[in-house]
Order: sequence, then structure tokens, then C-alpha cells
Amino acid sequence: MIRINLLPSEARRASGSGVKLDKMKVIPLGVLAITLVACTSMMMIQGAKLSSLERDVAQARAESEQYRKTIALINDMVQKEQELNRRLALVDQLDRNRFRTVKVMDEMARRVPRYMWLTALKNISPERVAIDGYAFSNLVVSDLMTNLDNSELFAGTELTVAKRKVVDGQNAVGFTVTSTVTDVPSES
Repeated sequence: MIRINLLPSEARRASGSGVKLDKMKVIPLGVLAITLVACTSMMMIQGAKLSSLERDVAQARAESEQYRKTIALINDMVQKEQELNRRLALVDQLDRNRFRTVKVMDEMARRVPRYMWLTALKNISPERVAIDGYAFSNLVVSDLMTNLDNSELFAGTELTVAKRKVVDGQNAVGFTVTSTVTDVPSES
């Protein structure tokens, strides 16, 4: 018997004996498969790098915490050292000035002229003193100022107040004199 194929030519190829691959479909599928394999391998490599970097970050954080404790300890020690230095400077200053008041009082006693009474000796600043008192005349106050200026311990003596007053029925001059106290040599 005679067989006649009435299918169009494309259908005949598809119904043929074997699988025939169309090059137009295979090439894009091959490129797609290669691209998927490349992307998958890149993702695996990137994942490995990411986990390695995460381990490095965790290690750096642990080291940072250890250094933070060390830095806090160092800062505490520096603060204690500064406090100790401040205290030592204060003790040194007190030691240098321990004889200052005694020397000032001794020099003042030597420099006060006759017929004068001192009522107060006050520090008005670390290097300046005010001397209050009474005298029988302005000349005696002037003698005190001259005596203080001639001293190695006092300088820049100034009269700030001079007023007539009556003390125990006697006319007197109430005065205030200020003077700078120079450096007192310390005794060891």
C-alpha cells in the first residue's frame, strides 16, 4: 500500500524518527546554563569571602574590647597621675611658703617706727598685703612706708587711707598701707 504524508513539512520533521534539536533554541539555553553556573559559583565565592570577613570583624571587635579595657585603665592611671602631680605641687608650694608668714611678721616688726600701733595685717592677694594701724602723725606713717620700701621683702608700698581719729582722747591718724611681698627665700 502506498502511504502519503499530508502533514506540512515542519510537522514531518517533528514526527520524524529521532530527536532533532533546533540550533536557535539550544544555543540560548546553553548560554543560560553557563550563566547560571557562573552566577552560582560567584555567589558561593562571595559567600565564602563574606563569612571570612565576618570572622575578621568578630575578631577585630574582640581585640577592640580588649584594647578598650586597656585604654580605660591607662586613662584612669593618667588621671590619678595628674591628681598626684597636683597634690605634690600644692605640697611643694606650701613647703616653699612655710616660712613666709613668719618672715613677713618679723620684717614688719623691725620696720614699724615708734609711736605707731598696727591693728591688722591682711593678705589682699597672694603677693599683696594691707597694713592697718594708728600713728600720732602723718610723718610716722611716711616713715613706715619708707622703711618698708627699704626692705628686701617689701616693694611698691602705697598709702590707701589716712584719716584723723581720736583714740583714747588723743588725736591720731588711722591709716591703711598696701605693699607687695617679694619672694621669701626658703630655709631648709
